[in-house]
Amino acid sequence: MMQLDSSIIPYQSQQPQAQPVESITFMDSDLFKAAEAGDTETFNKYQGHLHCLLDGRQNTALHLHLRAVGIGGRDFSRNFLQQLLDRYPSLLLQSNDRGEIPLHIAAQYNQHEIVNFLIERAKVAPPLPHVDLEKGTFSEATVGWLRTMLRVKDEEGDTALHKAVGWSDVNLVQLLLKELDPEFSMCANKMGETPLYIAAMRSCGEDC
Repeated sequence: MMQLDSSIIPYQSQQPQAQPVESITFMDSDLFKAAEAGDTETFNKYQGHLHCLLDGRQNTALHLHLRAVGIGGRDFSRNFLQQLLDRYPSLLLQSNDRGEIPLHIAAQYNQHEIVNFLIERAKVAPPLPHVDLEKGTFSEATVGWLRTMLRVKDEEGDTALHKAVGWSDVNLVQLLLKELDPEFSMCANKMGETPLYIAAMRSCGEDC
């Protein structure tokens, strides 16, 4: 398989490099299909580093499965996600070339059960070094995976909450708001849009 040097977290503008550079392995077609299908047997046999196993858009197996569920209507495999995250919890915060982490994709496709699953997994993960996502700096203080995950912005400056409000799904939005800092729930993306603004514009488009 073709290999190249890259960091563990490819999208550098939002995810400062915290670990040594490692070699990326691009997925072959069999692994790609297995990731989409949530094939636990195939990935049980894979002995490489899962955070280094990517497609051409720097999607991990976790990204691919969630997108396949959202777009293709595949069944969500809880066992598959558990298998991946048991081996590499860092996949929760690993972004693709659009700066999207798995929570972005689950929220984008209105996958309430998956969003809840990712939140619960983040709650039991060990503390992280504090990262200032704007400045790209670390401090000695620690912060939970959940708080970090909810604050990650993609290349458009959207958080998972920005993605969720586009669906007008009150339950999904409430699930995220319950865990998110009140002040950060009003953060704007690169277009200057807050989640509240997006929700208001969508409501106006439906009712006005």
